[in-house]
Amino acid sequence: DGSPEELRRSLQALVNGYSAWIEETADDVAQLSSHQAEIGARLASKSRAISARMQHGIDTLFAPGNENVLKAFRLTNMAMYLQQRNRKIRRRAFTDVKGKPIVFDSLKYPSERDFGTWRPFQIGFLLMTLPGLVDPTDPSRDEVDLIFFPTGGGKTEAYLGAAALTILHRRLQNTSHVGVDVLMRYTLRLLTVQQFERSSGL
Repeated sequence: DGSPEELRRSLQALVNGYSAWIEETADDVAQLSSHQAEIGARLASKSRAISARMQHGIDTLFAPGNENVLKAFRLTNMAMYLQQRNRKIRRRAFTDVKGKPIVFDSLKYPSERDFGTWRPFQIGFLLMTLPGLVDPTDPSRDEVDLIFFPTGGGKTEAYLGAAALTILHRRLQNTSHVGVDVLMRYTLRLLTVQQFERSSGL
């Protein structure tokens, strides 16, 4: 709800923190056995690529001429906030591997602090996919992004955010657009019902 500069600072802090963590972790790889070091180096390389995509998302969001992208991003956050509030999906405190609290409250609504926040991986996923969602020529559109997380970890919120951004941006770009934006398919009937309720709420 703040200025574009405040929003950019908050998002940049997330990407900077993630990049710093990658490099700290990569330094530890050198102390592993050769086989483990090889795997660690490969994972570090993939993590750097993800960080670069997140940075590209921030740059796209605030690029001159991308006013509709920023507006769609803000509306996406409002839609996700309302969906969380209406379904009473309250944020949960979580910690890093060392037990320290992780706080990322840049998208918080002060009047209702239990709602309206992203977990770091969720906003990271949205930033990472943003360029491909709003730019038909972006190379990332050729990639499939998989969210692999335990049940209850927040996968649904992450991809609903991407869906909302797609829907809103397309309608801002073309007010007469009434086509299909998102296809969702689930393997279990109960899961289909649950996810239909979540997406309908959004």
